[in-house]
Amino acid sequence: MQSSMKPEIHQPSELHDAIVEHLRAKVAAGDSPDLVVSGYEDWSPADAVDRQILIELSAADEGERQADGRHAQLFEVVLYAVVSRGCRQSALQAMNLASVLMRVAAVQRWGWSGRAVGFPQKMAMEASFLLDGDSQHQGFEAWEIRWRQQLNLGAPGYEDDPVVTGVFFSVNPDDSADESQYQQVPESA
Repeated sequence: MQSSMKPEIHQPSELHDAIVEHLRAKVAAGDSPDLVVSGYEDWSPADAVDRQILIELSAADEGERQADGRHAQLFEVVLYAVVSRGCRQSALQAMNLASVLMRVAAVQRWGWSGRAVGFPQKMAMEASFLLDGDSQHQGFEAWEIRWRQQLNLGAPGYEDDPVVTGVFFSVNPDDSADESQYQQVPESA
């Protein structure tokens, strides 16, 4: 059976876009059609709606280089659950939305195989500083979910280990590199 998981990720922006699309399809669709999902950089209080999810890749560290040669980067991902104060119990709604997002994100590689993208690590949820103290943001409540996720960028640099197809032996060969001095063990053929 062919896996539908993508084997390679080449740019961090691919992760950002996949998270946006996944949340639009899985969280905003169905019973939450009023929920808008976008990148953090696209959000403007002047154009805000009552309920929004904002996605940000905020920082990255170098990860452990993979055995297949891919360069690893460990990204900090932040989701903001933003609710207008015009909504009833907006602070509780923002917290509840953040709780849903945390459960959804906890098991996501966002469509990539485990060789390309790791599972989220060190997830945390708290009231957000996104909206504190800035007068242009005073009409909203927000909670944020943060985690670290490893991306193994690019194509593998090395081939997989060779497959062993048999076992050969020789007793005291004159030249250990001479294949003609070895015999295949019959049960390994």
